Amino acid sequence: MTISPRFAGALAAGMLVFTWFMPAALADGSAVTGRDTLALRLKFAEARGLASAGRWADALERFEEIGRARSTPQVTFHLAMCNEQLGRLQEAARLYRKAWEAAQGSDEGVMSEALSRLRALEARMPRIVVHLEGAPEGVTLRVDEARVSATEPVRVDPGPHLVVALRDGAPVAAMALSALEWQTRQVRLRIYPAEGRPQTAGQGDATARVQGAAGHAQATARTQQEAREEQGPRRGRAQSQVAGARVSAR
Repeated sequence: MTISPRFAGALAAGMLVFTWFMPAALADGSAVTGRDTLALRLKFAEARGLASAGRWADALERFEEIGRARSTPQVTFHLAMCNEQLGRLQEAARLYRKAWEAAQGSDEGVMSEALSRLRALEARMPRIVVHLEGAPEGVTLRVDEARVSATEPVRVDPGPHLVVALRDGAPVAAMALSALEWQTRQVRLRIYPAEGRPQTAGQGDATARVQGAAGHAQATARTQQEAREEQGPRRGRAQSQVAGARVSAR
């Protein structure tokens, strides 16, 4: 995934946050010993290095370990950053919101950064709108594993998704698609009447379409994940260079 110039400043600021928030993240907490605090600080520094190298999945694992030992608004913020870089925008938004709420009255820096990134993230998040045509009576909709309503925008992560229409628990229409940041995808599913069609044949055809669409979505997901992992280290190094320049300027 290519980073556009409009996000360069935001990403650089995000990398600086790893430095700005580290002392606060691990300085307060009487429930752990000095030795424990030192170990957490070392692990935090390791996580920072992994993130700077673009190894966001490894950085996320380290921050999760820190969070299990001492959950703070700052650690939650970094968890959100890692998820954002991994393309898990919905989880990132949830964690930014959690960090903002937890920092109320205690850390204005976290509050400001989390709210800013949350607003930007919600604007970037892809949306899917499903329209049913034909005979939609008695039909329910699912986008991936979530039940949704027709004509209502559904926020999703970038990447492949599967839209399925079901009647009495059996699939009657499906479509696989790829969602991109900033875009709203309009999906139209043709639903045939339940009467006048052989039930088993109709269900068999729809099931085959769903299975084919699911296979396509899974293959696309693997391809995109491999590309993200390949580009991650290069992107992380470029972000670190920009952040370093910003630090020197300060």
